[in-house]
Amino acid sequence: MENRPDKYNIRDCGAAPPRLRAVRVRLPDAIGGLYDCGRIPPLGEDTQLTIESAIQNSQQYLRDAGMAGWLLYDYRGMNPIFWETVGQIPNVTRPCWLWIPADGDPRLLVSKVDQGRFEHLGLATDVFGSRQEMTAALSQMLRGARRVAMEYS
Repeated sequence: MENRPDKYNIRDCGAAPPRLRAVRVRLPDAIGGLYDCGRIPPLGEDTQLTIESAIQNSQQYLRDAGMAGWLLYDYRGMNPIFWETVGQIPNVTRPCWLWIPADGDPRLLVSKVDQGRFEHLGLATDVFGSRQEMTAALSQMLRGARRVAMEYS
């Protein structure tokens, strides 16, 4: 695994085959340095990390990096970073998004089917019922954002 000491703390996560290898910005350094190329620890008592502190730390990092925000996405549990940020929520069946702007309040975008599963987070939530509604809501959510951080796993 290659470490390159640069402004954005970019790390090559060499576990994937060469054609799939990703170089990702360790944006989650902002939320306690928990997300590395290795195991991602769960939120909770062991890490003393809450969604509130994850959001605050991420926003500071985003401002320092000159980014408009961080858009997290998950569908069917494929993105552990999303779930480690919001905490484990069982039985989510549709795509879900979390927008953390550098300044301002974060917003969730979730399906009408799953909206009740996210209520305990206390975040502003938009809901969609169709793909067209989802893309329209994403367009509105990201309006004016010039540089957006996203991760993939």
